[in-house]
Amino acid sequence: MVKVCKWCFREFSTDTKQRKFCDQACYGKWRSKNIRPGISYVKNTCPICLEIFKAPLSNKTKKYCSTKCYLVFCKGKKGIKNPFFGKRHSQKTIEKLKSKTFKHTKKSRMKMSVARKGKKFTLSHRMSISKSLYKNSPYKTWKEKVRKSFEYKNWRKLVFERDNFTCQKCGKIGGYLEAHHLNSFKDHKELRFEVENGKTLCKKCHKNITSQQMIGNKNGLRKIKKSS
Repeated sequence: MVKVCKWCFREFSTDTKQRKFCDQACYGKWRSKNIRPGISYVKNTCPICLEIFKAPLSNKTKKYCSTKCYLVFCKGKKGIKNPFFGKRHSQKTIEKLKSKTFKHTKKSRMKMSVARKGKKFTLSHRMSISKSLYKNSPYKTWKEKVRKSFEYKNWRKLVFERDNFTCQKCGKIGGYLEAHHLNSFKDHKELRFEVENGKTLCKKCHKNITSQQMIGNKNGLRKIKKSS
C-alpha cells in the first residue's frame, strides 16, 4: 500500500491503514507544531472516586483513574453488562499470565553483577532494609525477627572478628561457627548486641554447652541450677 506522508508529502509504502507518516522524525516535527509543548494530556473526572486525573492524548477517552476504580465499576456485572463480555485474551496475553515468574538472561545477570561489584549499602540503608523485611508480618516470631535483623548479624560478625574466627573451647579455626550468648538471649534484652556478651564456638561445642544449660520440659526449656 502506497501512502503520502502527512508532514513532508513524500510517498512511502506501508502494510497498515493507520500509518500517516513516513518515519518517526516527521511524526515528531508534526507533533511539536500541532500539539503545544509540555501539554501531552487531558484532564478527566473519574466517575467512581470523583477525582480529577490526567489522561494521555493517546487515550483521552480514559474514564477511570486507576484499575481499582475500574474493577469497582465491573464488580457484580454479568453477561452483556460486563465490559469484557464476548472478548477474549490473545494467545500472547495468556502466555504472559501463565508465566508467573520472570527470569533474567545469563547476559543480563552478568551485567548486573559487574555493575554492583565493589558497591556497598550504607549502615543506615542496611538497617532500614532489615526493618522493612519483617514489618507487619504476623507469621514471624519475635525471636526470628531479632535473629535475622541487621543488628544481630553485625554483632555476630564483630564477635567472630574479635575471636579471630576460632572456637573458644576446642580451638578449631574457621568452618561453621556460631556466636554464643554468655548471658541468656531471652532474659537479658539489654545485652543481646553487646560484643562482650558473645563467644565464638563451633557447632559441636555450642550444642554441648546448650544441652548442659537446658533440660527438656513440656512447657519449654528451662535452665538447670548450677550446684556450688
